[in-house]
Amino acid sequence: PEYRTILLEAGQFDAPSETLPAGGDLTDTAMISPDGRWVATLVEDRTTPGRKLLVRIDRTTGTAELIPDFESPVFPYGVNDEGAIVVVGSGLWFWSDTTGAIPFGEPAQPARFPSHGGGEGFPRILNNVGQVVVRVNNAAQDHVLWDPVNDTRTLIGPNPGESLTAISLNNLGQVVGVVRFATGVWNEADARGFVWDATNGLRVLDDLELISPNTGPFSTFGRIARANAINDAGVIAGETVDEDLNLLGLIWSSESELPSLLPCQSPQMSQPPFYCAAWLLNESRDLVGGEEADEDIRSHVVWEGEEPFLLRDRILEGNTSCAIRALANDGTMAGICTGGPSLVLPLRADDQPPVVHDVVA
Repeated sequence: PEYRTILLEAGQFDAPSETLPAGGDLTDTAMISPDGRWVATLVEDRTTPGRKLLVRIDRTTGTAELIPDFESPVFPYGVNDEGAIVVVGSGLWFWSDTTGAIPFGEPAQPARFPSHGGGEGFPRILNNVGQVVVRVNNAAQDHVLWDPVNDTRTLIGPNPGESLTAISLNNLGQVVGVVRFATGVWNEADARGFVWDATNGLRVLDDLELISPNTGPFSTFGRIARANAINDAGVIAGETVDEDLNLLGLIWSSESELPSLLPCQSPQMSQPPFYCAAWLLNESRDLVGGEEADEDIRSHVVWEGEEPFLLRDRILEGNTSCAIRALANDGTMAGICTGGPSLVLPLRADDQPPVVHDVVA
């Protein structure tokens, strides 16, 4: 199939002043909703250098609108199927058409994936119900499930180890992350993935024993595993480390089963990947792996139905360094490419016609 890169290029927003003042250039990361309809990104104000405005693009109509409640600097951290957005800046907010901006109200931050491979990834922290996974900047570093509309916060726990990090969630309110039972290399030594929900509490996931008890750099720490994403079918994606320091992708078909290792190489790859952890997961079991850096070229391992390929092998020449930040259920990926343009990239060319290129506000 033909794989097309759709870039939301500069110069797309020559809009009336009441919609997007002075127009602007799209120059930042794009986030996409699970259904692929909404894209949240930033537009640069041409009249005020350095000032960026938050915009939401409706891909079904090819129209864009300014989200008026925020001043630079802010950043869209997620958008759901209702078009609601989590916004991060000097604080953390939930925004929707019906509620406007709702602040979390105390110092907090969203979860991020680690930068083992040269870049950071953004997990799904907002679901279609409007719940948000938040890390509170208090002494305990609590993680909560925030319902901004009903103004409730549910503690994710109890923590069975030394520390806990909630990472991602699905539409059922199930949250996954990592519990650390000891500290060590990468602060991930003797770590286990977990799944949590408000009814059943926290359950530590079984994982693979890839580190022998008497050899290797991690032998004194025990096993290392993380759960990074969960879909509505209960499939969980994550990562582990073997005793040779290889970072490997894991997938649990359900929380009650042992995970399987994801394949990290295929004949279609131009070279073996450096970083093979699974970060993003959709309802079709497509996955996007951790970002890797090689000679200033950023790329990802992507699994289409668990068949791996390198993103760089399918991106048009001239945009070889792209970072994926979100994955829709139809396989459409969103992020940013070298030079700043926002990125929307179909995994399968037949899924999406190339109409996003012609966005008109």
